[in-house]
Parts: sequence; structure tokens; C-alpha cells
Amino acid sequence: MDIAGLGVFVVWLLAGFICGIAGLGGAMVGVPIISLFVPLRVVVPLSCLLTLCIDTSLTFLHFRYCNWRSLVPMLAGMVPGAFLGLKLLLFLPETTILASVGFFLLLVVVWQCLAKPVSEPRNDFFPVGFGAGFAAGTLGSSTSFNGPPSAAYAMYMGWPPRRAVGTLSAFYAVSECFTCGIMWHSGLYTPEVLHLVVYGIPGVLLGAVLAVPVIKRMDTRRFLRVLRVIIVIAAILCLRKAYF
Repeated sequence: MDIAGLGVFVVWLLAGFICGIAGLGGAMVGVPIISLFVPLRVVVPLSCLLTLCIDTSLTFLHFRYCNWRSLVPMLAGMVPGAFLGLKLLLFLPETTILASVGFFLLLVVVWQCLAKPVSEPRNDFFPVGFGAGFAAGTLGSSTSFNGPPSAAYAMYMGWPPRRAVGTLSAFYAVSECFTCGIMWHSGLYTPEVLHLVVYGIPGVLLGAVLAVPVIKRMDTRRFLRVLRVIIVIAAILCLRKAYF
């Protein structure tokens, strides 16, 4: 196993475990760390394939908890957002993308800390779901960070942990299929990317399986704290990569 492959395996083992607990965080952990020694235009398509693997697995594991009605507005917004994000990836400098994502993630955490906690789950509201899907699609195809906008939507809706993990995983799996398809069509899946995918898949699946006993015992308040910590760490890593 080469050094880059070993690094991808270890980092995505951790990313898969975190994603299995929180329903997101795989790309937010994997992308900033892997981008320290692999170019971003390799890391993003690599991350999209690996997150597709883990989110398909999590959808299967939490299938009966998924709120399928909530997926409709999110997926409707994801499609145009994914095309916009791909344009950004191809034409914007790497540092600009990373800095923008870092500041965006910090804004998500500040907003969530200031917002009033939701005592009961809210009813679906199409414009909010569409906006979350559009933002997730844009970030997903430009950085593979489709988690923060949809996680913010889950916080807004007040979903308990297993419903959030099941619903978000289903959304990510569908949106990542679409994103991987347009990346493949754009020629981003080079031999270098596919070589690293071979090392990442075992790590990410093992991490997801190890997380199952943890998520079964986690309450909503602790779940939200985990989300905040993941997003803050990802923001710091992105800003560090962009400016230092």
C-alpha cells in the first residue's frame, strides 16, 4: 500500500465513523485533511465517490427512519445547485473555494447557536427545503461539502438523531449519484482518483459499521453538539489550507 493510499484509508475510516454518528461530516473531515497532500481537483471527485458509498450504507441501515417527504424539495434544489458548483470547481482558484467554504461553515454554526431550540419537529416547508438542497448541491459538486446546508435544515426541522441520519443519508446518496455522474461526464475521474478510491472504500465502510452502536444510544441534544463540533473543525481546516 502506498503512502497516499494508506492516508486515504485511515482518514476515511475516521470520516466514515463520524458520518455514521452524525449523518454528515465524512467530506468535512476527509477533504481538508486529504487536500494537505493531494490536489483539490483529485480530492473532490474522490470524496464524492466515497461519500456515496457510506451514505448508501447508512440509508440501508436507517431506512425505516427516513422522512421521504422531506427529500422532494431538497432534491429539487440540489439539481441546479450541482451544476453551479461544478462550474465553480472548474473555474475558481482552490484557495478561494476553501476560504469561502470555511467562512460559510462558521456562519452555519453561529446561526445554529443563536437559533431557538426546536421542541417538536416542524412540518415541511418547500422553499426552505429547496434552498437547503440548492446550497448542498452547490457545495457538494464544488467541494463535496454537501453536509452543512442539509444539516442546518435538519436542525431547523428538529429531527431526532436516527431520523436525521436516515433522511440526510438518503438525500446525500441520491445527490451524490447525480454529482458523480456529471463529474464523470466532465472527465474528473482520472486514474489517480480511481486508484485512491480502492483504498478509501474499505475504510469508509468499516467506519460506518463501527458507528452503529453509538448512534443507537445518542440523544438529540448530544447529537446537535456533535454536529457543531464537526462543522467548526472542518471550517478551521479549510481556512488553514486557504491562508497558511
